[in-house]
Amino acid sequence: MTDDEISDAIDNGDIFEKTKGILLAYSDKKALFEDVKSRRDELFEIEKVIRELGEMFVDLNNLVLSQGEMLDRIEANVEDAVDYAEKAKQNVKGARELQKRARKVGSLQAVFPVAFVHILVIIQIRAVQGATALTDELWPYPSDGAYATFE
Repeated sequence: MTDDEISDAIDNGDIFEKTKGILLAYSDKKALFEDVKSRRDELFEIEKVIRELGEMFVDLNNLVLSQGEMLDRIEANVEDAVDYAEKAKQNVKGARELQKRARKVGSLQAVFPVAFVHILVIIQIRAVQGATALTDELWPYPSDGAYATFE
């Protein structure tokens, strides 16, 4: 509205009718502005939520990667455990064989000294018997304790 139109409206008394449209247009514009502002705020909220969602995906990705590394370590540890168990099984077999040998050697160690003592006793008995027979043949004196004396 120009200044002349405003002056004419005041003089004619229909200023209210002229400004009514302006006021309605102003309230429509204000409502439109509030609507646009509300939508803008909602878009900012959506943007914020999308950023948070993106961060969550990054965190989830990091968790998956770290769990993958952890699973790889667990798998390697399980494989090592299987290897160690196999080695332990072989060591137990070897230990059993050594135990059997040790029992045999222990038995032989117990038998050999006894046999050796028996052999020595037999040799001693034979030596005593042989010496008695040999001395009886070679020694002219009686063995009953009565010795001949030369005076």
